[in-house]
Amino acid sequence: MNIHQALENTTVFAAASPATMASVLSCAVLRTYGKNELIFREKEDIGTFYFVAKGLVYLSKLNHHEEERIIFFCKEGEMLNEVVVDGQSASATAMTLTEAVIVKIPVKDMKFFMRQDAGLSEAVMRSMAVKIRRLYHQMKNTNNSVRLEQQIAAKLWKLAKDYGVAEKGGTRIPFDLSITLLANMAGSKRETVSRVVKKLNTLGVIVVRGKTFFIPDKNRLLEFFHES
Repeated sequence: MNIHQALENTTVFAAASPATMASVLSCAVLRTYGKNELIFREKEDIGTFYFVAKGLVYLSKLNHHEEERIIFFCKEGEMLNEVVVDGQSASATAMTLTEAVIVKIPVKDMKFFMRQDAGLSEAVMRSMAVKIRRLYHQMKNTNNSVRLEQQIAAKLWKLAKDYGVAEKGGTRIPFDLSITLLANMAGSKRETVSRVVKKLNTLGVIVVRGKTFFIPDKNRLLEFFHES
């Protein structure tokens, strides 16, 4: 993948003018990251906007117990760190789940392009809006409002819906999903999440083979969420 192809795969630049794109090409840098590789760390001064051109990345934060909590999964086309527009340090850690191709653009250059190109500026705002809406949705699914079984079912349904690969007999989540990773998504203990996963597996609403999760019927999994 070259830089032209990478930018074509990045959603916000679809709204940019040809003149803006010509300028972006002069400063954008392309880098390939391996699976489970750190892109940037929370509280790090990075001065760079990151965009996922290929692959899957997750954003996480540490709580006051220094435990990791996964906030978002970011797929091809998405921005990783809109918040650095305010000039402060990174507010989350970004780690690859799969091999990923990342576009990097200096903040000072990107802010200049946004001032010059209303379409690009609006696209960045839409990207921010998507994350804000997702945060609002996550607030409903906290430990205080729904049971852990519901949380896990909802998160697996969302992963299958957004990233799942249709196969005979159901949908496969196309990346390694360990119990630790799932626990970090739910903000719960690994042992507790392991028991929930075993229950869901026994009930047949999911099928687990090592770190590979299959969803035989996404609607059934959603029904389990509402029934629990």
